[in-house]
Amino acid sequence: MKTIRNTIAVIAVFTITSVNAQIDLPKLKEKLVIQEQQISALTKENIYYKEALNLTQSTIQTEIESIRYQINSVIGDKQNKMLVIEGLFTNQGEALKALQVVGAAAIDPKGIQHETYIVSLANESVRVENVYTDIPMKFTITFKDFDTDIPLIRLFSLDVYSNGQFAKKISGKFENLNITWK
Repeated sequence: MKTIRNTIAVIAVFTITSVNAQIDLPKLKEKLVIQEQQISALTKENIYYKEALNLTQSTIQTEIESIRYQINSVIGDKQNKMLVIEGLFTNQGEALKALQVVGAAAIDPKGIQHETYIVSLANESVRVENVYTDIPMKFTITFKDFDTDIPLIRLFSLDVYSNGQFAKKISGKFENLNITWK
């Protein structure tokens, strides 16, 4: 009699556990999907912040009238014969009403100068309004029809309008920028 009661009790426990497990399984699957989505979102966010941190850590930099310019990448496209220089500029002085980059030049190791006016600041134009203090903003300089055999830029100059009452062109210079060709 005792064994029958024990057997019935064991069967009852297994039945209740099995029913509870079946009820909880969809809930657990739903929780798992939500957690996987959260992990994916956090992973993407982590990658974004790592890239942003790397951008602000560049050691290739110069200053032109209280604005620091940093070069983050010098990438060449062999197929299209283009060279793209990307970086950040940060105003370290008082807030500016505007900043304008008027052009850039690159001198290769053979002494040949390449010029471009294809400049894109934070808002995809050559001029950006309201340059706040200590806020990094992106810039991109593109050279077309660039010789794909050039391994580095001996001198890169960036021409900007000054902050004074009378606009004058000033240049910032970077030396020995290695080109990564793709």
